Amino acid sequence: MFGFRLSIALCLIGLICTSSTADGKTVEELKKAGDFRGLVAKLGDHRASVRRGAAVALPGVVGKVKDPAALKPIIGRLIDVRFRDPWKTTREYSGRALMNALNKTKDQVVLSNALQPLVDALDRGQVDLERRRYAAVALSVVVMRLERVDLLRPRIPDLLAATFKDPDEGVRKYAERALQHTLMKLDHEPTLTIAANSLAAQLESKDLHFRSYSAVMLSGVVRKIKDRDTLESLLRRITPAATKDRDKGVREYSSRAMRHIQNALKRNEEM
Repeated sequence: MFGFRLSIALCLIGLICTSSTADGKTVEELKKAGDFRGLVAKLGDHRASVRRGAAVALPGVVGKVKDPAALKPIIGRLIDVRFRDPWKTTREYSGRALMNALNKTKDQVVLSNALQPLVDALDRGQVDLERRRYAAVALSVVVMRLERVDLLRPRIPDLLAATFKDPDEGVRKYAERALQHTLMKLDHEPTLTIAANSLAAQLESKDLHFRSYSAVMLSGVVRKIKDRDTLESLLRRITPAATKDRDKGVREYSSRAMRHIQNALKRNEEM
């Protein structure tokens, strides 16, 4: 009986805290008014129940905002709450609101500022699985929309590590997408060479998915590399996969990469 009464008491306290705010407006009032700024402000409340109530309300409110520019001031705060709040529900719903905002904005400053904390959150040595999964999903959105290619170059090692070394399939899946979008945009040959060498190494993996993904990526990346020594080195590493891999798809895309390298080397000789 005591436990039952305690549960009721805690529920009532939660409801009271959720509906009360420092400025006199309740979370419900802010939600009805579509005041996403007010709700974001409540994410800083010292009471977990207030933060949770505001977070749960935010995805729907942010989703209805028609002017993406209005969301610029809140994205940094949403990122911070998504990764730092101690309560899972608050993190989850703040993350949903953040994803709604990221899908709306094309502002390059906002996207640039979002890039670093999301990449940092892929660090499997420092960040738990739930946060890494979210970071990978959000990165796949940010990278696709980001036009500042110079900002993407330093992130290649982090994306490669998440794609091939993270123990979680979900993290790897979305890191793959972010890496793919990044490689499609890059023209910086030294960075592409780093990526190509990492991808070529994966052609020897026992994991068929790693080999398949790497072969497909290499068939595009090698087209952007001009350095003869790099191409010759890649050719030696790709040829076994093109001729001997057990999987037809791996052989096909490795062969495409191999043929392009051979043609590029031939053109270099004719010049």
